[in-house]
Amino acid sequence: SGLAFAPWALAQANDPTAALEAWRSATLRRDALALEDLLHEELLFGHSNGRLESKAEFIRGIRTGNPVYENITLGNQT
Repeated sequence: SGLAFAPWALAQANDPTAALEAWRSATLRRDALALEDLLHEELLFGHSNGRLESKAEFIRGIRTGNPVYENITLGNQT
């Protein structure tokens, strides 16, 4: 499932590239505590299947392992 979100959705968006890498890394490690700090409270993830997921829902999924993200490739960031 693909994810789409704007860099400003990350709480530490002063350096969007570093913030996206921190998000990618924390997601792959299933580090819910890091994601709590990284993600903006009003974040909405748009999945490739059209489903929207709040920050709380995304982190709940990370904690429960549903889904499991095995690889995240960051594409065109411009």
